[in-house]
Amino acid sequence: MVRSVRLKVGAGVLALCGQVHVIGCLDTSVLTEGGPRPTCDGGACDGGSGVLPTGDAASQPTPDAALVCKAGDVTTFAPQWKPPKNRQTVCTAGQVDSFAGCFFGPAANSPTCVSFVDAPTNALCRDCLLSDITDAAYGPFVKLGTDAITANVEGCVALVTGQKSASGCGAKAQALAQCTAASCGPTCPVSTHAQVVEYTKCLDAAGKTTCKSYATAAECIKAELAPGQPAEGCASGASIELAAAALGKFFCSP
Repeated sequence: MVRSVRLKVGAGVLALCGQVHVIGCLDTSVLTEGGPRPTCDGGACDGGSGVLPTGDAASQPTPDAALVCKAGDVTTFAPQWKPPKNRQTVCTAGQVDSFAGCFFGPAANSPTCVSFVDAPTNALCRDCLLSDITDAAYGPFVKLGTDAITANVEGCVALVTGQKSASGCGAKAQALAQCTAASCGPTCPVSTHAQVVEYTKCLDAAGKTTCKSYATAAECIKAELAPGQPAEGCASGASIELAAAALGKFFCSP
């Protein structure tokens, strides 16, 4: 039997690594169930990171060697709910499979993938699949600047459950992600795999400290993603790549 893996709703980044309730391939007491730390597919995660650096990011130097990646003050933080975009039918299954393979499979960052992303014929599909972090609403994947993307599992949960308001469980999970990003973002660059590993450690720590109240509220997501629940498919698949493809097809394919 093929063992299913899960896209993870995390204390900050929604990572495409690992098994049930693992954040960034690192254990967290907030949303974690027992089990070993997973190995990431296709070399996408070095040392257990679920954020995928893109382009030439993996070879870039650390911007500031003196910068200490740690959870910072979030006293003035206020979450801003970015609801999911409505489902569209602008992608073929093949286009989504190619996208998932390029970003979450062994072909990541290859010349073929660059051509796929840049091709005008894929523009409508690409725009459905990829949202910018500053957008008012999100599709299945969100760009974190130029160096990484993350999976909008909480948006999928909101669509499936019909709880698309700021009081829904998906919104609570997103608020946790935003809080931990606000706590760690100022001191944690994500231009290299090593930096991403430190960033995910910081996110995990923030979920237990600076953003603990948001983490408590977001615990509802465990029940929504449990086996047999309607939203289970938002975060599961036989591999990380296939789980990403399933999420993309839910949002963007017939």
